[in-house]
Amino acid sequence: MLLQKSFRVLKRSWKGGAVLAAVLVLVCAGFSVDLLGIEKYVPEADDIQSLDFDIYGVNYINGNITDPETIGRFLALHQALVEERPENDYNSENSGYTGLRLDYTLKNGKKLSRDYGFTYESGEVREDGSVLSQMAALMSDPVVRRADLSAQFLNDVDRLTAAEITLYLAQPGGRGQTLNFDADTARTLLDALEKDVDAGHLGADALDQDAWYANTYSNSLTFYYRVKPDPAHPRRDDSASFDLQFSKHDTFLLAALEHAGVDTGLLTTNQQMNDSDGSTVMAKDAYAYTQQEGRIPDEDGSVENEAPADASVGIIGGADGPTEILVTSQPAPADTKEP
Repeated sequence: MLLQKSFRVLKRSWKGGAVLAAVLVLVCAGFSVDLLGIEKYVPEADDIQSLDFDIYGVNYINGNITDPETIGRFLALHQALVEERPENDYNSENSGYTGLRLDYTLKNGKKLSRDYGFTYESGEVREDGSVLSQMAALMSDPVVRRADLSAQFLNDVDRLTAAEITLYLAQPGGRGQTLNFDADTARTLLDALEKDVDAGHLGADALDQDAWYANTYSNSLTFYYRVKPDPAHPRRDDSASFDLQFSKHDTFLLAALEHAGVDTGLLTTNQQMNDSDGSTVMAKDAYAYTQQEGRIPDEDGSVENEAPADASVGIIGGADGPTEILVTSQPAPADTKEP
């Protein structure tokens, strides 16, 4: 039509166009029902060299797996997803979303990638062998969890320099604390964490939103370390940090924190933080808050009381003990430290 600048070509070519349209419809229909079996294809375990995974639940984990037994469990999950084809229900108030990405590296050098995502009912009873039960088991599996932590920072743990945890003012009579730990204590905490990994404690609530909020602490345990030198930049020695989310299930880590001087009774779950309706502040933020907003943090961490016009606010304490907020009508003492 463009070349001849005429609509008359339709009279001569409509039959060919109809045939082409029919062929395209058949091709699309073939893909929609997966006539070639591409969507349903699951590789054989013996053909796989390694697997990169991403699992999305209430939180997210990823890593690389070479262990044949664990790869076999991912293959079983892959097969279950192909057979069950979970559907999405975004109308349910209790629905959560989870996803899985599998990147296989085959022994012949080829790559195979698959993505799956679907909703689920939080807290629903899961039958053994179902997609959700398999995903939940993998998200607390020691090999999978170690792969995730290795991808984050375990490859650098021989260069740990310190650790830190901040406690919030979220309980009556509680004081805000920021505790710092040296490299040896950081290593002890990490050893305890690895015991929890081996016991299957990490990820216990990964596919249960309500349980995750009720059991997981909002207090992050931060590990500081030096990144291994890059051969391309031998003189650069960068530092980095990793924030660990932990929960009531991590009993070995909680015991190690207690031994290191942390009052674990002051740890605050995500649910408790949500219930506090945003009225809780950290000790290190209280000074700035009072100075800017003219309010005094109460003993329970709320900030409802107005500060006197001549109030002076200071913070006493440091890495080795509780940090106390002082509000006086006179200037703060000379040894008071601001954050």
